[in-house]
Parts: sequence; C-alpha cells; structure tokens
Amino acid sequence: QWQGLPRKGYTALLSKMIEGIPLRLNTSSFSDNDYDVVVSSAPIDESMGLKFGRLTYRSLRFDYARNEFWEKDDYGTINLPQHQKYIRKCNFKILHKQESRHNFIQFQEPVAADNGQVPMYPVNTKVSEAIFDKYLKDACKTKNICPLGRLGLFKYLDMDKAVETAFDMVTVVENYLTLNHQDRYQKIKSVRESY
Repeated sequence: QWQGLPRKGYTALLSKMIEGIPLRLNTSSFSDNDYDVVVSSAPIDESMGLKFGRLTYRSLRFDYARNEFWEKDDYGTINLPQHQKYIRKCNFKILHKQESRHNFIQFQEPVAADNGQVPMYPVNTKVSEAIFDKYLKDACKTKNICPLGRLGLFKYLDMDKAVETAFDMVTVVENYLTLNHQDRYQKIKSVRESY
C-alpha cells in the first residue's frame, strides 16, 4: 500500500536508530575488538573465514536512463516479472519528490555476486541452507559474534522485516554472553525462521 523513502534518507534514519552505539564499518576482522558483543551484518560465510565454503548470493547491476517513459506517477518502483533482463525499475523523480519534467530511471538486473559484485540476496537451496547451518553453529561458538541482517542470517528480508528481526534479536544480544552456544544457536535460528 505504501512505498517510498525515509524523508531524510536511510543514512539519517539508521544514524538515529544507532545513536550512542559504537559502530565500525568496513571491518572484515572481529578478532581485534574489545566489545562484549559484536553484531555482524556481514556475509556469515566471509565472517567465518569461508571454512565451510562460499554461500551463494545474487547481486544487482544497475543501468540508468533519463526521460524514459514512466507508466504511472503514483509509483516510484515498478517490478518487472516478465522482463527478459530487468527485475525492477525505480523513478528517482517520484521517490525523491523532485520537480522535473524528466524522469530519472534506474533499471535493476540480477547478476551473480562474484567478480567483486556486492552480495545482496541469499540464494536459499537445501545445500546452501546446510552450509549456512554449519556457519551459524560455528558463529554461536565464538565468544562475542552475533550474526544479524540479510547477509548475517543468510535470509532475504525486506526492509520492514529486517527492522523487525533486529528488534526480535535484542534479547538475544542482551543475553549473548550468558547463553551457551547451543542456546544462542536455537534462539537465532528461531528468530530467523519466524520470517
């Protein structure tokens, strides 16, 4: 029913959500930290050194056009399930409520997340789920690393569900150091499976 962007953008929204919480970005190693608990939204396979193999992800490649035809000014994003190449297109003029006679369109093409592409969408198969399960069990045995988010939990989550998942994980994070690794695993798995 509703679609759009946070009024001041995602950066402002997320900055406000984590205000006062220590944050380190672009960190690939967790071994040199002195935090009680590290919540990691990085790909869980990479976080754990790829010891059980690489999980499969999809990514997106973006093409841009200006002044392209746009079907309906009420919709900033249109899914393209029948298109041969693109899965979605976004009109930034509408999403950002810009006054312009031009449309600024982004076309999104799904691609494999290799060759430097950013992993965005987990590819869940029986094999990848079994590998993920090994990574989750291993992560839960670490002293203070708690996986979270689409890549940390290897689960596709829309933005609303990602925020909900984070709220559901608060008690797990708060009690992480007092839980044994089996309880950590069960609680995280339970939250993951509820979405």
